[in-house]
Amino acid sequence: MAVPGGVPFDDVDVDAASEEYLQCAGSAGALTVELRAKASGDHEHWVLATAPITGEPNHTISWDEDFSTEVHAEEVFTAHEAAPLFEEYYRTGTVPDSVPRRKV
Repeated sequence: MAVPGGVPFDDVDVDAASEEYLQCAGSAGALTVELRAKASGDHEHWVLATAPITGEPNHTISWDEDFSTEVHAEEVFTAHEAAPLFEEYYRTGTVPDSVPRRKV
């Protein structure tokens, strides 16, 4: 989410402004990365991947002790692998089209 120009972050209504975002959950060693963006006139949500997705979800990503999600092996990032995605999103507001993704 881009912060509106001239508005301190503490003054941004995050709930109202959260239609588009890049987020992650998990730990530095194993995390999932999700993108929500406008596509074809509607907002869509994807799980990003490190390579084309094969097989069935077989990895559990956990966070906040009470939450977890099942993802494909190709959808597990390390913090080092995810960092360039967040840098690109910060600079451009999106991630490269070449990044594999699964619509959710």
